[in-house]
Amino acid sequence: MENTANTNQIPEKWATRFFIFWGGQAVSLVGSSLVQFALVWWMTKTTGSATVLATASLIAILPRVLLAPFAGTWVDRWNRKLVLIIADGLIALATIVLMVLFATKQESLWAVYIILLVRAAGGAFHSPLRFHSRRVSWRRKMAQPIKPITCRIYVKAGLT
Repeated sequence: MENTANTNQIPEKWATRFFIFWGGQAVSLVGSSLVQFALVWWMTKTTGSATVLATASLIAILPRVLLAPFAGTWVDRWNRKLVLIIADGLIALATIVLMVLFATKQESLWAVYIILLVRAAGGAFHSPLRFHSRRVSWRRKMAQPIKPITCRIYVKAGLT
């Protein structure tokens, strides 16, 4: 009985932890959207091809479409914190590889296609993680003031 009472209590300083976490996620998601847009724009400008524009856009969106039906189920079954770390880690690693390729002037279309694909696959897990963490991590009492904030973050990042 004692454990049940403790789990229903609102943790101290929940707002500070919430805003640190979601602030970091907001910066990360806006940055990811900008990188995706910049890569597609660079590929189009470099080649001048509408086919490259369409292919790059498709590769940047397709993993979310294909993984969306499964990502929510996987997030519910797996350790959410670990999934978030792996997804963000893969996105960060792909971005570092991209920076190295551009710094050494070894960028190529196929490499950017692969990086777009990896970044989009990692990003496919953000929506289920966002909804699950908001639903489970914070109690009902805290969820109502938080919901509009999280929705604004994702709308501004162009991710809804």
